[in-house]
Amino acid sequence: MNTAVREQSHSSLETYRRCPRKYRMIYIDDIGRGEPTDPMLRGSAVHRFAADYVKHCRENGLETDLSEVPVIVQKALKGMPDTIRSEVLALAHTFAENHTVPTGGNLYVEEEFGGEFDGIRFRGFLDLVEVGATGRVVVVDYKTDWQLRSQADVDRDPQLDRYALLAWLHFDQPEEITVALDFVRHGVVRESTRTAEQIQSIARSLVADVKQIEEDEEFEARVGAECQWCPHTRRCEAFQAAVVENTAPIMDEETAVLAAQRRAALTVALDAVNAELKPWCSANGNVQIPGLEVGFFSSESYRYPVTELIRVLKDAGMDAVPYLQAATTKVKKLLGGPAGEALKAIRKDASSTRFSQKKVKA
Repeated sequence: MNTAVREQSHSSLETYRRCPRKYRMIYIDDIGRGEPTDPMLRGSAVHRFAADYVKHCRENGLETDLSEVPVIVQKALKGMPDTIRSEVLALAHTFAENHTVPTGGNLYVEEEFGGEFDGIRFRGFLDLVEVGATGRVVVVDYKTDWQLRSQADVDRDPQLDRYALLAWLHFDQPEEITVALDFVRHGVVRESTRTAEQIQSIARSLVADVKQIEEDEEFEARVGAECQWCPHTRRCEAFQAAVVENTAPIMDEETAVLAAQRRAALTVALDAVNAELKPWCSANGNVQIPGLEVGFFSSESYRYPVTELIRVLKDAGMDAVPYLQAATTKVKKLLGGPAGEALKAIRKDASSTRFSQKKVKA
C-alpha cells in the first residue's frame, strides 16, 4: 500500500485520473514536473496579473483601474518568454474591462486553503474567495484557455467540487458554497452551488480516490493527448512503444494536422457506413456488438402550446414563467427590429464551445 499519498490536491488527483504512471513519477518517485509549456506559463501570468490587479483595486478602494493595467501586467510577465507577452497583455485588458472588484465583504486572493479528514490532508490555492455581508461564500476559478464550458459542465466540474470542499471546511461548514468558473478570454462567468450534503458526498469520493491510489501497484500508463504536457515521455515505455508503432499522440502542429486529416477522413467513412446501416436497421432492428448497440433509439419529446401551458399552471396555482423559454433562433431575427436594443439588454449569455469541424475555404 502506498501510504505516502495521504496529502493530495486537485492537481494531483487529476494527474492520477489522466495517467497513473505520470502521477507515480511526479508524486511518488519525485522525478519532477519538467519545464512548463507556453500555455502553462500564459495561464500562470494571467493568474498572477488577476491576483495583483484585484489586490491593487482592493487596497485603493477602487472597483476598477484600467490605467494601472500596463504596470501590473509587466510585473506579471517578469521572467516570462516573449512568445506569450502579447497574448497575456490582451487577456489582462479583457480581465480588467470585464471585472469590478467589490469594496465590501472579505476577499481571499490566491490563498492556500487546506483541511484534513479521514487522515487525508487536502489543500489547494484558490484564485478568489469572496465572503459577502450575508455570509455567502463564492469561490472563483479563472480559466484562460479557449474552451467555454456550458452551465451543465460547471454544475458537475470536479475541480469546483473539491474547491467547494476546501471552502466549506474553512468557513465552518455553511449550508452551501457558491462556485464559479471565470472564462477570462470570453468575459463570461458561470456560477453553480454545492450544498452541504453534496460536499459531504464529494469528501467521501475524495477518500475513495485516495484509497484507490494507495492500493495501486501497477500505475498503468495511459498514452493519449495528455502526453503533450508530460515531461517524462522518454522514460515511459508505453509512450515509446506508441512512437515505434507510429501511433504517437498529438505533440505539435504537424501531428495535430495529421490527426485532423485522419478525423476528416474517418468522418466521411462514418457517414458512408451510416448510410448503409440505417436502411438495414430500419428493416431488421438494431445491431449489437460487445459493449455497443447501433441503430435507432426512441427519445420522448413533447411540445406544449404556450397559452394552454400558462392556463393549466395558473389553474394549479403555479407560476408559468420559469417554464417558458423563447426560441432563440426566432428571437434572434428580432434583434434588428424596434425591440432589438431592449432584447439585448435582457438576454443572458448561454454560449459554449463544441468540439467539431466545419468547412472552410481551402
